[in-house]
Amino acid sequence: MVHSKILVLVSSSLSELEWLLPYLKTTDCCSLSILPLSRILSSLTSQKYPPTLLSGYFDHISVSYLSWPLVDSYLSFFIFKFFRFIPSKLASCISAIFRYISSLGDLSPDAIYVDFNGPSSVSLYLKFLFPRATIIFFPHGTQPQDHLSGCLPQALISPRPDLVGSKFLCHNILDYTYFASLYKLYSTPVVCGYPQYSRSWINLLSSVTHPISIPSISVANRKRILISFRPLDCSLISTAENLRLTSLVLDFLQSLPCVSVSVSIHPRDLGTDRYSYLYDNYPFLSHERRPAFVALGDCDIFISHYSSLLMDSIALSIPTLFVWPSSRAHTPFPSNSTRYCTEFGLQACESLPELSSAYSQAESRS
Repeated sequence: MVHSKILVLVSSSLSELEWLLPYLKTTDCCSLSILPLSRILSSLTSQKYPPTLLSGYFDHISVSYLSWPLVDSYLSFFIFKFFRFIPSKLASCISAIFRYISSLGDLSPDAIYVDFNGPSSVSLYLKFLFPRATIIFFPHGTQPQDHLSGCLPQALISPRPDLVGSKFLCHNILDYTYFASLYKLYSTPVVCGYPQYSRSWINLLSSVTHPISIPSISVANRKRILISFRPLDCSLISTAENLRLTSLVLDFLQSLPCVSVSVSIHPRDLGTDRYSYLYDNYPFLSHERRPAFVALGDCDIFISHYSSLLMDSIALSIPTLFVWPSSRAHTPFPSNSTRYCTEFGLQACESLPELSSAYSQAESRS
């Protein structure tokens, strides 16, 4: 797929950009504009992946970061509410007016990449603003879909107008089948595998990071453990249950000899105090500041809540412990989590005996 001018909309997480950038290297583009939807996300992305770094990665093309204009928030709301009422003959005229008003109007991208989980009002607005551009949706990082456990939804969700006539990047064709069952997709699937596992991308990440510093005492026998937890106010799990599982893991690790434990914090939570309770109560923890994928390559055992990093650790053949309630009404996993974990070879645990047993198995394989 070849497009000369590419616009990438980053809606909520760096994982979107990290998934997409290695794929974009295959598109032979001459200019890349990255548009984060929030000021915090804009600061994070530009700091972690400065234009000079990306320009070198993409063979010295033009790379720039943009800011989402306030006026476009109002224009996107208007389009989202009244799109179906705009006659096709007036659409091009209104689109031209909007491009004149918007500070994005001079971009003229050939292709616009949008996170599938992002706000449909924004993607529909960009589709309307640049009618000649190809809209390409991509997944929200490397993560499994429920089809892997055979749990397709029973009811269809109303179709999204921003998906009509677009392209859809997916890990494999089963991902597209799953989303098509949800949204009645009227788009073309493009199967591209898992681009963030490409050697060129891993080499780039490794070149701009440094190995983790481990205390010199018993270095040879010290197990390097990386953990990734959800903040206490995460919507995927109750605060009480989250705290119980987190305390279960950290109390267990604190009792082990010769371990070095570091925490990978979600990029959205950097610069916040949402994880301060961890460091206050467990001073043996260290903060892992490198990209999570690079940190995984240096650890012996990975322990995580629900996270796309589970797929990364499996791809790297790292012994992985999955800490999550086995059966809950509000969970992103199917009720039969045992079958889910069996398919991916994960060690699932939510009690001390399960955690101790899973850790022993992981330790023997590390």
